[in-house]
Amino acid sequence: MTLLEITEQEAGIVLFPTEAPAQIIICNWASVKGVPRLDPFGIAVMGMNEDLIEVDEKETISDIGAHLEDYLPIDLAYDANGDINNLHGLSGTLHHIEVLGSEESLQVIAPKGWG
Repeated sequence: MTLLEITEQEAGIVLFPTEAPAQIIICNWASVKGVPRLDPFGIAVMGMNEDLIEVDEKETISDIGAHLEDYLPIDLAYDANGDINNLHGLSGTLHHIEVLGSEESLQVIAPKGWG
């Protein structure tokens, strides 16, 4: 599955909580197959064609900014529109995702109203 299929949204926040510091990519993932990752030039996101699965029940987050504070310090790897500054007070849905055939796990947050 893709993030578009899992979240039913085209954009959101990908949190890699096991990185130190935690890494965040805020992007439109509609055309990304697999986990959105920074391309080798650091200017766009790309997928590596992985298959993704949701491993736990999705959760409602009442304040995305507060949720992300639990992972400080954060490495903001990609945010083309400066959305990181608008996440406090914004609600959304948290999805726990794993990459099939890998031990990689991540959190994906689909902010309410991001389409």
